[in-house]
Amino acid sequence: MEQTEQTQLTYAEKNRKAVILFLIIVISISAIVETVTIITGIMAFVALMMWAPALAAFIAKQKYFKGEKGVLLFKKCKWKYIGLGLLYPLIYLGLPYVIYWIANPGTLQMGNATVPFLVVSALIGIPISLITALGEEIGWRGFLVPRMVQWLGLEKTLLITGLIWSLWHCPLLISGMYMPGTPVWYKVPVFVILIGTSSAIFSILTLRCKSVWPAALMHAAHNDFDQTIFAPITTGDNKMFWVSETGLVTLAVVIVLTAWVYLSYKKSLQAQIQQDEAQSA
Repeated sequence: MEQTEQTQLTYAEKNRKAVILFLIIVISISAIVETVTIITGIMAFVALMMWAPALAAFIAKQKYFKGEKGVLLFKKCKWKYIGLGLLYPLIYLGLPYVIYWIANPGTLQMGNATVPFLVVSALIGIPISLITALGEEIGWRGFLVPRMVQWLGLEKTLLITGLIWSLWHCPLLISGMYMPGTPVWYKVPVFVILIGTSSAIFSILTLRCKSVWPAALMHAAHNDFDQTIFAPITTGDNKMFWVSETGLVTLAVVIVLTAWVYLSYKKSLQAQIQQDEAQSA
C-alpha cells in the first residue's frame, strides 16, 4: 500500500514538473516567434509558433516520460469523435453567421461561390489547416490537458488551460496583425472569453476518446470554416461584433454548447463510477 501511494505521488510530481517545463518552452519559443512576426509583419512565421506546443510536448515527454507509450495520445479513435470534431465548429461558428445573415439582409454575398464549391473548399482546406493545427493540439490537448487533469482535476484544468490558450494568442491580437479592424479594447476580452470557453470542448473531446486526432481536426475545421468559408462570403462593417472569434452571438452559442458538452461528460463519468461500483460489489 505504501509503495503504491509513493508511486502515485511520484507520477503526480512528474506531471507537475512536465507541465511547468512544457509551459516554459512554449512561452519562450512563442515570445521569440511573435516578436519576429510583429517586427517583420510576416504572418507566415505564425506557423512556427503553432508548432511550439508540439515541440515543448516532445521535449517534456522525453525528459519525464521516456519510453512510455501513448503519452501524446497518437491513438486511433471511433469515427463518431472525428464527426463531432467537425460538427462542433460548424455549430458554434456557422449558426452565428446564419443569424447574422438573417438579421442583416444583404450581408451574405456568395458571388461566384456555390454550396458545392464551398464544400469542396472545406474538403481541401481542412487537411491543409491540419498541418499547423496538429502542432498546437499535440501540445495543448495531447500532452498538457491529460497531465493537468491528473495533477489538478478536471474543472481546474479546463479553466487554466482555456485561459493559457486564449492569452497565448493575445500579442498578435494586440499588435493588430490578427483580426485587424476590430478595436483592441473589445476584441481582446471577448476573444479570451470565447476561445477560453471553447477550449473546454476541445479538451473534453480529447479526454473522451483518448486521442489527439478529433481535437486536431476540430481545430483545423474551426480555422477553415471561419477564415476561408464563412468570412469571405459575409459583408458588414459590424460583423466582428456578431460572428467569428469576437462575435457576441458566437460567444453565446459557444457558452451553451460548452455547458452541454461539459454536463454530458460529467454525467458519463458518474455513470462509469456507478458501473464500476456495481461490478466491484
